[in-house]
Amino acid sequence: NVVREDPRQRGLLYAGTERGVYVSFDDGAHWQPLQLNLPVTSIRDIAVRHDDLVVATHGRAFWVLDDVAPLRQMADALGARGPYLFSPAIAYRVRPGAFNEGTPLPLDEPQAENAPSGLYIDYYLPDVPRTPVTVEILTSDGRIVRRWSSNEPLKSANPKSVDFTAYWIRRYPVPSATAGAHRFIWDFHEDSPEGPLVPPGSYVVRLSVNGSVLTRNATVRRDPRVPATDADLRAQYDLASQIVALRAQVSISRSHAEQLVNKRLSPDRASELRTQIIGEPPPSSPDDSIGAYSHDFTSFLYLDGALEYLLSAVESADSAPTPDMRDAYAKLSAIYRQTLERFDAMAH
Repeated sequence: NVVREDPRQRGLLYAGTERGVYVSFDDGAHWQPLQLNLPVTSIRDIAVRHDDLVVATHGRAFWVLDDVAPLRQMADALGARGPYLFSPAIAYRVRPGAFNEGTPLPLDEPQAENAPSGLYIDYYLPDVPRTPVTVEILTSDGRIVRRWSSNEPLKSANPKSVDFTAYWIRRYPVPSATAGAHRFIWDFHEDSPEGPLVPPGSYVVRLSVNGSVLTRNATVRRDPRVPATDADLRAQYDLASQIVALRAQVSISRSHAEQLVNKRLSPDRASELRTQIIGEPPPSSPDDSIGAYSHDFTSFLYLDGALEYLLSAVESADSAPTPDMRDAYAKLSAIYRQTLERFDAMAH
C-alpha cells in the first residue's frame, strides 16, 4: 500500500502492507517485519515525523513507533564487534503527570500504555556480559547527574506506605544485562526519581560494560508548549537543587541530634533536645501532648517538612521560581542556621 524512505537515512525504507509494517536497511533488496506489538492489520499510509514512525491503519487509527534512531544506526551497530551504544534522538523535557492522582482505570479496561517521557537510551549487547551494565548521565563538563547499574535495583516501595492499591506503585527498572537490544529511559530527574528535573541542555550518556566505556552526546530541549524559557527552567533547577541540598543538611543534623539524645544524657537535657531541636516528643510523653511538640517552628522536623513542601511548589510546573519561593528558601535557611547554633550550644 505504501513505501516511504527515511528522510535522514538513505536506503532505510518502510513499507505498509495488508498485513503489517516492514523495514529494509538496504534500499529494498531485503525486508523484515517491523510489527512489534502492532496488530495484524492493513497499513494504508506511513509518515516519518522527526524521530518517530507514524502508521495509519485501516479502521484502527494511528500507531506511533517512538524514536527510530536505532534503525538509522543499524549498519554501524552490526559492524561493531562488541557492545554498542546508539546515539539518542533529541528528547523533550515533558513534565510527567502525577501517577497516583485521579481514579485509575479498572484492570480489565482495554487500554494501551502511553509512551514514557524521557531520554531514550538504546544499546546492544552481543552476548551476556561478564560485568554489570552501568548507565550514567553526565553534564557537558563531566559531572554525574544520574547513575544506574544492572546489579543495583531500586528498593521497592512498601505497599503499606501508600494509600492506594499496590498495583499502581510505580516501578523503576534497571539497565538490562541480557544479550540483545535494549531500551532504557531516563526520566530527566537528577539523583533519584524524586530529584529535581534537570534543565534543558547538552548531556552525555555513558555505558560501561565488560571493561568498555561508550559515550554519546544527548540533547534535552524544553517542552515547546509552555511559555517558560530555558533561563526560567535553569533558575527553577538551581533553586530546587539548593532546597534539596539544604534538606540533606537538615537530615544529617537531625541524625546527629538523635544520636546525642541516645547517649547517656540527663532526662531533662535529652527531653529539651528532642522537643526543641529534633522536633519530636520525648518517649514518655502522653499521646495528647504529641501535637504540642510537633509545632516547634524552628526544629529540624519542621524544617524538613517545610522544605519538602517548598520543593513540591517549586517543581509543580515549568516556570521560573516566584519571589515568594525565593524568600521562603532564604527564611528556612536562616532558621536552619539558628537551630544549628542552638543545637551546637546545647550539645556542648
